[in-house]
Amino acid sequence: MKIKKGFIFVETAISIAIASILLFFSSFNLKNAIDLKSDILLDLSASELLSDIRLAQMKAMEEGRIYHIYLDSQKNCYRIYYFDNVDTKTYKYKKLADSIQYDKIHSTYEGNKISFNSRGKPLPYPCTISLKNDLGHYRKITISVGTDYVRVNDSS
Repeated sequence: MKIKKGFIFVETAISIAIASILLFFSSFNLKNAIDLKSDILLDLSASELLSDIRLAQMKAMEEGRIYHIYLDSQKNCYRIYYFDNVDTKTYKYKKLADSIQYDKIHSTYEGNKISFNSRGKPLPYPCTISLKNDLGHYRKITISVGTDYVRVNDSS
């Protein structure tokens, strides 16, 4: 009896079918992982901006001076600064992730700037900053009326 080496057609077809099924399901997992990464970057960016808004508010009250947050949609960054006599002093500069943008349509700040007076009151009052990722998901950072409470709202 002769032993044949190699695969028969049925074995090869089954192997290709199994590989195709695995590839099909792994492509869904890869897309979900990319979408998840984009949403996590959005959450992290919103949380850090929220924290920096609170920081500017607290620094304004501590030092008794006006602190400003300039939101630059062209360079995709923001800057916390104040005026010291005639000089502008930058307290913090932060570049957003490439997949995150400011959404001016859903935001209510004016002139790309939010300021906090020496009592921690925001100008303009109240205001919302909306961030958007490449998937079209939003996070809105809102400074509430009356309480000056700053929070992040999900808006997918």
